[in-house]
Amino acid sequence: TAMFLLQNHPVHPFLFEAREVNTRATSVTTSRRLRIDFLMYQHTRLRLVDAAMLPDLGEGHPIPDLYHPSDHLPIKAQFEVRSESAHIVHCARAWFDCLADRFYSQNSLLTFDDLKSAFFLFASGDSEAVEVEHFVETVMSNGFRVTRDVVEHVIQKVDVVQGKITFDAFCDAYRANLLAMLMKHGWRETQEAFKVFDVDGTGDMTVQELLGVLQNCSPAPVREDTVRQIFQEMDTHGTGRVTYRQFLNFVGNAFMRTYVLT
Repeated sequence: TAMFLLQNHPVHPFLFEAREVNTRATSVTTSRRLRIDFLMYQHTRLRLVDAAMLPDLGEGHPIPDLYHPSDHLPIKAQFEVRSESAHIVHCARAWFDCLADRFYSQNSLLTFDDLKSAFFLFASGDSEAVEVEHFVETVMSNGFRVTRDVVEHVIQKVDVVQGKITFDAFCDAYRANLLAMLMKHGWRETQEAFKVFDVDGTGDMTVQELLGVLQNCSPAPVREDTVRQIFQEMDTHGTGRVTYRQFLNFVGNAFMRTYVLT
């Protein structure tokens, strides 16, 4: 994901919202007992209803055998497509959680279309602005499970004019708080990605390291001049080395440009 964002290639929101169906080991042979098969789903669009329990095969019961014709156990799960109204409520809660500094408990990034859905709930239909009083009533009546103090804390982060919140102000508040939280707490995926780019483990990366990793791992063709331009944009201090914070800031802003601003 970080590679695509670095090169301004769009990726599906699934990569930010994917969850897995938890299972036991999916392959048990004489040489391994591993969980190497996964079933992923986009939790903002699907609800996991049920998942079949895999047999607990010990090292003394390798497969294939009489009951399992393959050395991989099939993962079976049942999903329910979330209704549009449920998705709208989910988006509204994710927006609220972000501004309430509870973003990481939900682990859901909102795209521009998701922000439209969230605003639709708070604005009560086709209104062009959210009445603050109606915003409070919506939060308290849709199972957000928060106190009035938390609601007031969220409202203080939004530009309220004459008791109303416009869509632009609604989006601006989300962008500002999201980026601030990413910079404060980091982003697990970016932490893992940075470790890959930091080939020598010094805690920062050079343009040679960035170029080498992208050329070896990127599924899309990589131009050296483009990579050098990207590195120069990340290297805000002109030291020839990029720290994790600089990397995070660049990737966070790239996400904003790709998903939240358009």
